Amino acid sequence: MYKLISCKLIRAGLCTAACLFSLSLASFLFLTSSFSFADNDTVVDDVSITVPTACTFNNGTTGDATYTASVNPGNTATLGSTTFTTLCNDPNGYSIYAIGYSNNEFGNTEMISSLANPGTSGTATGNIITGTATSGNTSNWMMRLTAVDGANKPTILDGYDSVDYHNVPSTYTKVATFGSNTSGTTGSQVQSNYKVYVSPTQAAATYTGKVKYTMVHPNGADAPEDPRFIAKLDTGQNVNVKLKTLAGASNPSYYTQDNTITALKRANALPSGFTTSTANTISTSDSTLPIYAWFDSGDTTIYYYSEANRIYMNEDSSSFFSQMRAISDLSTIATWNTSKVTTMGGMFSYAGYSATTFNLDLSSWNTASVTDMSY
Repeated sequence: MYKLISCKLIRAGLCTAACLFSLSLASFLFLTSSFSFADNDTVVDDVSITVPTACTFNNGTTGDATYTASVNPGNTATLGSTTFTTLCNDPNGYSIYAIGYSNNEFGNTEMISSLANPGTSGTATGNIITGTATSGNTSNWMMRLTAVDGANKPTILDGYDSVDYHNVPSTYTKVATFGSNTSGTTGSQVQSNYKVYVSPTQAAATYTGKVKYTMVHPNGADAPEDPRFIAKLDTGQNVNVKLKTLAGASNPSYYTQDNTITALKRANALPSGFTTSTANTISTSDSTLPIYAWFDSGDTTIYYYSEANRIYMNEDSSSFFSQMRAISDLSTIATWNTSKVTTMGGMFSYAGYSATTFNLDLSSWNTASVTDMSY
């Protein structure tokens, strides 16, 4: 489905589909990716483009919207409402998921202290946990959402409504939804609030907590995948060189012939005494979880291991197994996710060239984004 959109770009910002909110002792931070025109640039009006059906968040501002509160021990702070708008033209609705994202860690629901070691003997130590925001000896914080009245008012789910405050979820949890069979959902609005209770023994400091909101559409689509369980492979040529090096080649390239490696298999654990290093890491530097590889000379097999449930291939997976002439078992790669790959040029060039058998079923691969399958 496509929609013709007319955009007017006048020193404005653009918002990403995922919204990041932050609390600094109940502070709220909205992060957006944005651009602006330099003073000597020409501003272009009425630019028309054709784009696929899409949904995004927008908090109605450019830059950051931050809310903070200072709370004395034994007291509670409740923040005012901050509204974000769902700019969604999918007639089948959408869902909004939330997950704790403190200290740049998905699933972390704590408010992280600015102190290295907050508290001393006899006082509260550590961070502020998520929990019932009332009174007592344990500091805690919670969240709630409010659907703004209007024609496209979404439904708030699972206790995250305007009456109750709820624990910040440690996994992606559906917190709001807009139903199907609608005429369009542009302009739906949701307000977010947070409440923090500070115990009488809590150490004086600034504590920061975050909640990441992600929109999924249409309504009823699968939940977003938890990045804690995802790993991403390095580019095909980089991995090719590393695997050949692990197998004993001296200063190889992706077009260097290898007649040693006969198989690539996933291991259930790292081998005893394994030392992780850049040399045996075949994932990208920004991969949520690393992927390690090593060569077993006994069965001439490259083994790899990651804590990730799912492994994504790099956008550029060209020459991945190029010139691995003895390889015959690549069955493990059928489980890799290829949905982001755009380049597969030369991926299997001369792979298995001298092997007796080379059977590979890649019918499960999604190659919809691939633009280069040469060689």
